[in-house]
Amino acid sequence: MKIKELLFSLSVLFVQLQLPTPVTAGQDQTTADRQFLQAYTQFQQERYVTAARLFQAVLETYPDYPLGDYAYLSLAESLVHSARYQEARTALRHLHARYPQSILLDDAAFLHADSWFYQGKPAQAVQAYVKIGKLKKYRRHPQLPLLHLKLAQAYEQEQRYQTALAQYHTTRLRFIASPVYESAKISEERLIAQAPTLLKFYTSTLLFDSIAKLINSGKAQDALAFIAILKARILSPAQHEKLALQNASAYYRLRKNLRAKALYRQFLRDFPKSKSAPYALDRLGRLSLREGDMQGFLRIYERLLKEYPASHYTASARRLKGKELMLLGQFQRAALEFKTFLQRHPKNPLTSDVVWNAGWCAYQLGRYSTAQRYLKRLLRSYPKSYHREEALYWAGRTAEQLKQYTTAVRYYQQVLNNRRNSYFGALSRDAILRLNTADPNLSMPLSSTKHKALPWQESVRFATQRGKRHFQKSLILERLGLSALAAREMDAAVSSDSRTQAQYLALARLYARSGQYHMLVRLMQSRFRDRIVQGDEDLPQEFWKLVYPLSFPHVVKRSAAQNNIDPALVLSLMYAESLFAPEAFSAAGAMGLMQLMPATGARLAQEEGLTVGSDQDYFQPQLNITLGTRYLRNLSELFGHHLPAVIAAYNAGEHRVIDWWDAERHPQDVARFISTIPYKETWRYVQKVLWYYREYHRVYGTKVF
Repeated sequence: MKIKELLFSLSVLFVQLQLPTPVTAGQDQTTADRQFLQAYTQFQQERYVTAARLFQAVLETYPDYPLGDYAYLSLAESLVHSARYQEARTALRHLHARYPQSILLDDAAFLHADSWFYQGKPAQAVQAYVKIGKLKKYRRHPQLPLLHLKLAQAYEQEQRYQTALAQYHTTRLRFIASPVYESAKISEERLIAQAPTLLKFYTSTLLFDSIAKLINSGKAQDALAFIAILKARILSPAQHEKLALQNASAYYRLRKNLRAKALYRQFLRDFPKSKSAPYALDRLGRLSLREGDMQGFLRIYERLLKEYPASHYTASARRLKGKELMLLGQFQRAALEFKTFLQRHPKNPLTSDVVWNAGWCAYQLGRYSTAQRYLKRLLRSYPKSYHREEALYWAGRTAEQLKQYTTAVRYYQQVLNNRRNSYFGALSRDAILRLNTADPNLSMPLSSTKHKALPWQESVRFATQRGKRHFQKSLILERLGLSALAAREMDAAVSSDSRTQAQYLALARLYARSGQYHMLVRLMQSRFRDRIVQGDEDLPQEFWKLVYPLSFPHVVKRSAAQNNIDPALVLSLMYAESLFAPEAFSAAGAMGLMQLMPATGARLAQEEGLTVGSDQDYFQPQLNITLGTRYLRNLSELFGHHLPAVIAAYNAGEHRVIDWWDAERHPQDVARFISTIPYKETWRYVQKVLWYYREYHRVYGTKVF
């Protein structure tokens, strides 16, 4: 018996022992529960023949059993696995007839279509799959990506090869972040290899669009195959130009810098009058910076100034030059670049960022009055700037330098009013306390925003008949130890009722008990965001444990211990990287809980002596956490266990952060280091992880495990 089957059997036995001995009129209900759980145990252990027999017995003996829809669906699936397809479809018809409001009807529709597919009836399968695919209500169904893959396979079984090819291609591009992507890609490539005449399916327009989608979705390596197809075709001059640029962009995304530089230079030689020439120069400049070649970047910058003075890319390069000078500690020169930018590009979309950087340079140079003017300008003219919270904090720090303590407190209080529970919120609270200690007359209220009391101990109630029905089924499933199914019924109950806070809290607890951490934190962040952001002193500890769950505890605890990493850091990174979604996939191509790039994952797997069969393996929580934690260990050793630098390097790469770190000379002022980070994504990321890290220790103490 497999380990997971043994554990499930033991859990079921425990639940059965907990069920009360039937002595009243509830005897039939309790006996039915036992028999259903016995059948479901066999089903989970993939003993489908036995499971089918037991489910049939439950349905025959207890025709009004509340979980009858689960029995019918599980029976049908067991019958499909037992190659009893017609009986499976009969069971599904009974499910529809007996339980017309069951939440399982969508699953039943997919299973009905699958029964034709597995029976080897591709025509009927195609008809069923196409029908499902056209209905809007299924567009978010988790089985939809797999349905489209099976539809392509059914077309192939019918020997409709061009239609199958089109379906494989559509599937991989539509579900590019799904695990079915790799299967669709392999099948598409196999069909082309078997029948090269199918290449006519790919119109040039389709190929160009597909290449763009793949490059922008972190699949630049796969785009190269379509680029090769286009290279073999007779193209118009405009198409040649477009292809040359896409080819260079693919290698740029792949970080194959030398190849990308050669291709962009070739593009500029072949298409010197192209409207995309400034873009190509911009890429060349950024490639120089990737390689640490500041002089190379400056040569590109001067060329942009000379040849394309009014281009958006010229303005962008001026800002980038200023940022790079800041990283080198050359704040005087950086300030001059930013000042020139504001004079020559006052309405550019990048202006708000440049105003911030100009103020930051002035602060670093000790020109606090100038810094204050820039920060006031940013806060006044760009109220929606992503720098706003940071600018308010540094406006407070600037006011302190100018001995304007009342003004400083006012800025800090604005941070707290906007987002008390955040990285800069915590710094602002500390600053007010520090100033208040020096001068009690500067004190301002620090208490949390008062919310209506959360119905924490309140028994959950439902008003609608539908809500009550789903809730009762949820209670039964939870009693049987089937928490994931119970959560699904509870979600349906809440959605069909008044959606009270008590109902959402009950759903959150079920997500926590069933290990559905992604669903848990999504729910908490969406339904209780104001309380999380502004804080509430009356909230119990359990609330915060739902906000910051100990996700995948066994793997995290073991991996953290093996690598001498604080498990709170691992949890905080997962929270920020993927929101605890095992199948998370970024536009850059990062995968899984800790968002590993396949190349990085392969290197780490080699260090750990692990074998990775395919990139899809990175979606497995155990492998992803094991490798991600090893990467944290490597970075921690590289940066002397300095947390902000480690976090920044995890997001942006160690080579770039080494430059920032050296430029700041290992600062003790963490906020100053964070404000020096030139990348918006990394800047936000470091703040977020540090805040989560602080919260995990606040909620769980020094040791989270």
